[in-house]
Amino acid sequence: MLDPTMQIEKIAVDVLAQNDGVSDSPYGFIYEAIDEAFPRTKFILSIRDTQSWLESYRTFFPDQNNRLRQWMFGVPTFRGHEEVYRDVFDNQNNAMRRYFAQRPADFLEMNLAEGDGWAKLTGFLGSEYLPFRHDNRQSKQ
Repeated sequence: MLDPTMQIEKIAVDVLAQNDGVSDSPYGFIYEAIDEAFPRTKFILSIRDTQSWLESYRTFFPDQNNRLRQWMFGVPTFRGHEEVYRDVFDNQNNAMRRYFAQRPADFLEMNLAEGDGWAKLTGFLGSEYLPFRHDNRQSKQ
């Protein structure tokens, strides 16, 4: 039987193989496996203030951790383990920054709360990824 990390990586890679992109958990925890499975993939790290993230997490996942969150954070619940969550959040973001430090063409960090938006995203992805491209646009007369 595969260990939990290998099981999660396999499922996540299988999901990504059937889609153009994915977001959220567990991808921030297995970016190395995704990078290996899909060379030239572009990674976007959406960041925010750690305290703001903790408050959002507290509201969105009120102490009903599932197995995936237990695997990611290593503790059974959020309540009582806030410092663990804070450390994991900060460590994961920093680990991704280090991993992609020499590959700026493959990695973008965005902070929507500080104003990062469409222009930064499309500048990173390039026009071939724009969802609203008009290849055969005709001007109105």
